[in-house]
Amino acid sequence: MFGVMKRLAMAYLRRPVVLSPGAATAWLESHADVTVVTSPRAHAAIMPSLIERNQKVILDPPLEVSGLDAMVPSITTSWVAGVGAGRIMDASKYLAWRARRKLCLIPSALSTTSWLNMAIALRKDGELYFPGNNHATQTIVDPDFISKAPMALTLGGIVDILAACTAVTDWVISHENAGEKISARGIKEFTALVTRILDSKAAFTGAPAAAIRAVHDMFLEALALCGASFSGRPVEGSEHFLYYLAEKTCKRRFVHGEIIGLMMLAASRLQGSRAMVAPARLKEFLAGIGVKYSPRELGMSREEMERVLRGARAFVAERKHPFSILNLIDLDHEPAELNSILDWLFAL
Repeated sequence: MFGVMKRLAMAYLRRPVVLSPGAATAWLESHADVTVVTSPRAHAAIMPSLIERNQKVILDPPLEVSGLDAMVPSITTSWVAGVGAGRIMDASKYLAWRARRKLCLIPSALSTTSWLNMAIALRKDGELYFPGNNHATQTIVDPDFISKAPMALTLGGIVDILAACTAVTDWVISHENAGEKISARGIKEFTALVTRILDSKAAFTGAPAAAIRAVHDMFLEALALCGASFSGRPVEGSEHFLYYLAEKTCKRRFVHGEIIGLMMLAASRLQGSRAMVAPARLKEFLAGIGVKYSPRELGMSREEMERVLRGARAFVAERKHPFSILNLIDLDHEPAELNSILDWLFAL
């Protein structure tokens, strides 16, 4: 049954995706009745196509639901095209969903799962909010377009998938402590996927087109495994919950792959002997593919990181996040363990 469900999930995920050099420009030049939602960097890269077709542009949209809701009445085109990275994908999915328009996603970097999954991740009064789901009518993965952005952004996407190493352990911990249903086959397959990623560093550091294809394939594999496991838990665990708290604590946004890399290291330290991959092995991989991961590189002070770790248990309880290692360890009352983790992180 698992194999059948994986094949079905893979077919569903692949259906709207076109992986082809030059496909982004070709799509934009062949569609005039479209509202393009984009960021300043991506907008600069696609300007020639927009000038030729004179499409309507929403530049740098907010992530607050109220701000996006105010834009919905102005969308009168048949299509909404999201051109950019993660937050642009989410804003575009929401606008197309609310305006009931067809949706084309053209990622400028494969930095998160947002270009491939249905979930819409926004903010409501400054807090993370998931208003619904929207699966793209068409998704264009254009290596020529993606390679115009720093490759570190797309390589951060592989970190988002590698986070399964801590998320899967949290899934098992939730099963043991909260009775959450798990998939033994899913756990086995994700463990194999993590090993394959760690052993494939060369695939992510070679020619940009080949690296983009490798990241694209890993995203498809991971989300198909989620479909077969009937759960998204294998790609979202304590590392993501710590990231959500870091944004709240620091009152700023981080580059997704970088903050997930840092919080994956912190979560693996918290998981101790239960961690799927030793923190040192994760550090070696992150350094090898050139993705930033140390708190100093990300501009986080020791005081900020301490506040995140101290507040993690209360945060996941308050937000009702799924059970994880964060529910079992209260670093606010374990100063020796807290300082040990902080010392390690700030020595990276």
